[in-house]
Amino acid sequence: MITASKATNPPSPSASSLRIGSRPESVRLARDFAARWFAAQGYDPERVADARLVASELVTNAHLHAAGSAEIVLRCCLCDVGAVLEVEDAGEARPVPAGNDAYATSGRGLFLVESLAAAWGTTLLADGGKAVYAVFPAP
Repeated sequence: MITASKATNPPSPSASSLRIGSRPESVRLARDFAARWFAAQGYDPERVADARLVASELVTNAHLHAAGSAEIVLRCCLCDVGAVLEVEDAGEARPVPAGNDAYATSGRGLFLVESLAAAWGTTLLADGGKAVYAVFPAP
């Protein structure tokens, strides 16, 4: 179930969200949504590319590790320190960076998130599930 066309707002307001199905093709939709939102907030092309990659990694992790999650929510919003990109899914396991093994074929996603964002973390949700977020300084 892809409901990409059902973004709560166009990607230019100070807060927008996108509900997508937990499917491989949803990653591209999330990447594009995040890139448009960050560009609309005045971020330079390099930071837009960083946000695009972070969205890709977090949505991919949600798809791969939140077993049984039918829906993933991507949120982008402005706060007093900059922009927050957040991915919510039904899984409750907190993600842990796997490290930086140059020969690994997977497992570097959170290492990239940690490298590109000013901060990142996880919040467990009261109704179940979690939200993984990344913070980008104001442009």
